Amino acid sequence: MLDEGEIRRFTSGLIEPAATLYAVQKMYGDRAKAKAMEAYGRLSDAHLLVTGVLAAGLLRINGA
Repeated sequence: MLDEGEIRRFTSGLIEPAATLYAVQKMYGDRAKAKAMEAYGRLSDAHLLVTGVLAAGLLRINGA
């Protein structure tokens, strides 16, 4: 079992690599999302429209 001092030493040594990994994932994830949204084009609008229609119908049925 690790004591508090050992855990802190491991933690302090791993903060920078963890932050770097997070930054790289965030940067490339944002790029991938932008490309996907561009590729989907009008499908995103259609999805929003269908979702709105379904939600309106469910709310109408639930309120009856």
